[in-house]
Amino acid sequence: MSRLVFQFDVIAPFEGVIEAVFRQAGETVEEGEPLFMLKANNLAHPIQAPVTGLALNIEVNQGEFVLAGMILATITESDQS
Repeated sequence: MSRLVFQFDVIAPFEGVIEAVFRQAGETVEEGEPLFMLKANNLAHPIQAPVTGLALNIEVNQGEFVLAGMILATITESDQS
């Protein structure tokens, strides 16, 4: 049995300010769980985990301005095959 490890980048869909960071590197995350709150045009938008796994990297901090397309986090998803 080999172990496959997949990595997924969480990308900012548009520019704005990170209002909240809900997870730290090394923590387990669930698919659909909010990882960040991104404020743009006076509206807050949750940025959710695309998969269940481990938050490998959290690349931004609360209060930071981000551009569309920036990597906010990397999540590893493990699968047995």
